[in-house]
Amino acid sequence: MRTSGLDRRGLLLAAAMALTSCNQPAATEATSSSAAPTPTTIHMRCGDDTLIARYSADGSQVRVAFGDHQLDLQQAVSASGARYVAADDDSTEFWSKGAAAWLKISGHEYPECSTVDVPSSTAEPAAGAAAPLLGVEWVVEDLDGNGIVDDSRATLVFGSDGSVAGRASCNRYSAQYTVDGSKISLTPGIATMMACAPALMTQEQRFFDVIKNAQSWQIDDNGLLHIHGSGAHSLRAHRE
Repeated sequence: MRTSGLDRRGLLLAAAMALTSCNQPAATEATSSSAAPTPTTIHMRCGDDTLIARYSADGSQVRVAFGDHQLDLQQAVSASGARYVAADDDSTEFWSKGAAAWLKISGHEYPECSTVDVPSSTAEPAAGAAAPLLGVEWVVEDLDGNGIVDDSRATLVFGSDGSVAGRASCNRYSAQYTVDGSKISLTPGIATMMACAPALMTQEQRFFDVIKNAQSWQIDDNGLLHIHGSGAHSLRAHRE
């Protein structure tokens, strides 16, 4: 069967269009997420003690708060699970696998740790509104307008994941927070259970009272953080 020149040109054009469509990348429904990774905080119980592990966004580092220790560890080679060691002391390590973990400090091994749940608020933390709180350690310099015990230390470190942790005067603690404009809500979580001098224990209770009753916050012209709660509960802290 013979074809005309016009027919042949039509066939060639159709073939070219078919080849072009074959070379186009296939459409996909999957879309990449533009959300930046955020640090992860894990709460654990090791015997009678509390451990708080805060992992960096890429998982290469972890900060472990345990009793009076605060350890900054780097990821190391592990045949199983995730292992982190101190840069200057390989006998200090934190190794986690699933919901369990093991801690060794200067060669001393502590009881096996297991993950615990921390109560959280139903509202999501407002990362944008909370931005001024992030990236620093806030050191308390006044509680309820009565100052603080000499040489004592109470702190707050706010995370972008809605966690807040630090020292309450004697013990380390971890809690959850949400921010909505000038409003703030702090939900108590877990804390270590050490005993200190009576004055420190009294101050620690005042600190936790502020946490439980917090209602509003502001950073003044001098860069100081003020948290106000119901009644006379309040704290003032500076950046460090």
